Amino acid sequence: MGRKTYFGVPESKRPLPDRLNIVLTRNASAYAFPPDVLVCGSLQEALLKLDTTNYGKDIENIWVVGGNSVYKEAMESDRCYRVYLTEIKKQFDCDAFFPEIPKTFVVVDNDADIPTDVQEENGIQYVYKIYENKH
Repeated sequence: MGRKTYFGVPESKRPLPDRLNIVLTRNASAYAFPPDVLVCGSLQEALLKLDTTNYGKDIENIWVVGGNSVYKEAMESDRCYRVYLTEIKKQFDCDAFFPEIPKTFVVVDNDADIPTDVQEENGIQYVYKIYENKH
């Protein structure tokens, strides 16, 4: 996750429990992170550390949780296989957006445990979609 996403998580909930938290920031020295958070300057640096150190020994999947530039960098990586997207069926006044999904990604059938029909919570409708990279 990016630095803004990390600090957007309530302090009592971070780092996210029961997983390795990796925070991407170009200015790590300007912020205080707990010792169990891996801080890297880019997604490429984080992947290299996972590949070459004990950090990655028990990791099966990497989940990217934001923000925009982290999502974009992940989707541009040849190691990004899937995008799990929740498409919200309502317009909101906001200033943060998910980047455009590259054309090499196509919508595929949802996994058996992921609903395909429109969901609704608190009057807001949404649909789960899975995209796979077919490069």
